[in-house]
Amino acid sequence: MTIERIVATPNPSGLAFGFWEDYDRQAVTLELLGKRPTSRAGFDAWAKIETAPGTYDFAAFDAGSGRIYQQIHQYGETIFAAINISFSDEITPGKRTIPGFYPGRISDPTTRAAAKQFLRAYVQHMLALVGRFTLTIDYEIVSNYRLSAPGSEARAAEWGAWYVEAAAVARQAAADAGKADWLRLQPIVNGNPFDTGNPIGLGPAHNPWLINVVAASDALALDTYHSDPGVPASDPKRTLDIIKFWLDNYAGTKDVVVTENGFTTITEVDPTITRAQRDWKNTGTEAEQAAYFQSLFEQLKSANLPGGAFRNRLRSFNIWAIADNVVKPVGNEDRYFGLIRDDGTAKPAAAIVKSAIGWFESDPVMRPWNPAGVGTDVSAALKAGNANVALGYRNGDDFDFLRYHDSSLAEASHYTLEISLDAPASLIISINGAKWLLQNSQSALTLDVTPYCKPGAANTIYIYVTDSVFPSARTVRQVRLVHS
Repeated sequence: MTIERIVATPNPSGLAFGFWEDYDRQAVTLELLGKRPTSRAGFDAWAKIETAPGTYDFAAFDAGSGRIYQQIHQYGETIFAAINISFSDEITPGKRTIPGFYPGRISDPTTRAAAKQFLRAYVQHMLALVGRFTLTIDYEIVSNYRLSAPGSEARAAEWGAWYVEAAAVARQAAADAGKADWLRLQPIVNGNPFDTGNPIGLGPAHNPWLINVVAASDALALDTYHSDPGVPASDPKRTLDIIKFWLDNYAGTKDVVVTENGFTTITEVDPTITRAQRDWKNTGTEAEQAAYFQSLFEQLKSANLPGGAFRNRLRSFNIWAIADNVVKPVGNEDRYFGLIRDDGTAKPAAAIVKSAIGWFESDPVMRPWNPAGVGTDVSAALKAGNANVALGYRNGDDFDFLRYHDSSLAEASHYTLEISLDAPASLIISINGAKWLLQNSQSALTLDVTPYCKPGAANTIYIYVTDSVFPSARTVRQVRLVHS
């Protein structure tokens, strides 16, 4: 029996796959696909947090979005958060995020000053609450500011100037907190740039505001759901074309992240609903969803190679969603994006996505993290219970872990995994690649793992120690697999 301490570091050529995780479905993701490196979550709004001029209700925030963000870290994932600030009744009807006691447009000096003050407070609160995170200021800006409409150039310039100022405020807030390197910024664009009349399709020379936005950011993120009317619903051609468009025209030297992509199976429930009725967004049956992801992943393998269409610049791809969204009513198209039905059974796409992610995460070029050298053998001290083995968790692709391996597990009726830490933390445990478990707020864990062990055969257990705040650090005192 051996126990090794292994250090994982970000793979600069890797592609991280995650999911939209805003509806407490991380346990489903962990069960099906194991620990994910990234997670998109949050539609935070200025107006919901600032309840009176200069008064921020972060207690209510912490009980809602804040809890989700902390949970994402407990599951070992990098947070992709969003705070919507500049949406007004005039530009984004029905989605106003500017508090009602301020003038209703971000170009107003009073509103702009208050927005910057709020953003500073929000960033510093998040850094204290969860530590490292990636932030989008005003998500899906193309649709929310109606920037795909002909004649929207003035609105685009207005928002672009605001974003550049806001990005500087956010970075200064992090620097003043002594955590400048804990914050990353990525705007989220969306829509179909190939639509006739869309000013964004005219390229960077026509849209200097967007070049400035990307320059002020660490990456360019995009949400994309559109399909090509000229090909079957299962063909991901338009998804791939849109990613390449943003890379070629606006990303500059920055990497690209897909924060949302998915395929609703509403047609399985209501055959009358077609792509044409949904602005040619990904729509079809469960079989078509499966075929879409099969083709998408196969093409991503070559597209994201250094010599491929994406030139190895796609860093993360997040799927909406792991499971059907029971928050939406039956018959609503947004309910059926999941790989898992609302009764807990898997759609055909689930196995395809699991297999494809497994391939990417075993490929030296594409996996999101790499082991840094050879692991350190810490078997004797951990078994004896007098160890001081440090395990850190810095981000979803940057962490330390333990690998417990028994080449021939002795026959027994029961197997109990015992882990002792210096302080409570979250433990993510993978047993023989067949079972993933999360145990929160543990300093002394005793876990029956009998159903997942293989007597007389090789057994491998991976142990990760996480926390709600990244970076985290714990000391492991003991690891034992007790036979009885």
